Amino acid sequence: MATVVDSSINYRGHTKLPFYQSELRRPARERASRPWTAETLLPVLDDAGVDKAVLLSSIAAAGVGGEPDAIHADEVYPELLKAPDRLYGYVGLNPTLPIRENLRYLDYAIGELGFRGAHVYPHWWGIRIDDRSYWPLYAKCEELQAPIMLQVGSPTPRNRATIAARPSWLDPVAFDFPELTILGVHIGTPWADEMIMMCRNYENVYMIADAHHPSTWEPQLVQYLNGGGRQNLDGIQKIIWGSDWPIQDIKTSLNEAKELPISPEAYDNLMGLNALRVMNLG
Repeated sequence: MATVVDSSINYRGHTKLPFYQSELRRPARERASRPWTAETLLPVLDDAGVDKAVLLSSIAAAGVGGEPDAIHADEVYPELLKAPDRLYGYVGLNPTLPIRENLRYLDYAIGELGFRGAHVYPHWWGIRIDDRSYWPLYAKCEELQAPIMLQVGSPTPRNRATIAARPSWLDPVAFDFPELTILGVHIGTPWADEMIMMCRNYENVYMIADAHHPSTWEPQLVQYLNGGGRQNLDGIQKIIWGSDWPIQDIKTSLNEAKELPISPEAYDNLMGLNALRVMNLG
């Protein structure tokens, strides 16, 4: 059986921010009452049938211009040390901070602590992903051979966040940084077709299909990851499953993925092989 990887688990939920207080987020709020430790997370992974996981030191905010809620890499690092063959870190960035501060932070988290990549929620900051202020961050990740995860698509509803990452806005990024591995997270909904287009057009662009339950995935996404559709060169190698815990329950999301009408080869790639190949988890 192929290795199963959850590519996106938040170290903790950003439960003190307004968007977690809505009824829409009640299940996630209840799941995220405290941060993970290796001792609490590994049994959950074992029960779900997950072999490896990416822990995000994610950074959110109370809407554009609101107070940030940052998880520092130093909070996550001790848990990674307890299970270095199963847990891997991606470091969150706040693009409103001075660029030199972010570059030093990337050098520290990736270069010194061994985090495997970077992560950004653009909608909380109101800065489009094709804004040139990101270019030094993209260049640094490319230099460090570290993939970058960028949330694409709609922001969290009714939370003073803006659309800052339509998937097609990745086009100049992928073009200018051909050696940078770009991971568009949250499917790009409601523009899944655009995200599929970006995966099709660029060798260095991939999708992390997380946050949305697999039972609700767009038919064209399922078709693409199964090798179908127009001009499908390598869709079976382009899509990576994740839960985006606490937004999804890990086991529930995995069980829904098992019900997708896809081939065994496509399933194995989706659920782990693609993550192992492109997310620096070796």
